[in-house]
Amino acid sequence: MKVKMPLRVTKHPATAPPEKDQGVPHTSQ
Repeated sequence: MKVKMPLRVTKHPATAPPEKDQGVPHTSQ
């Protein structure tokens, strides 16, 4: 899923709302 989620998608609040709360894309894993 790392290839489908570039830095651009990780910054999107709609794709990863919890990512902004944790500050780390650890939900993608």
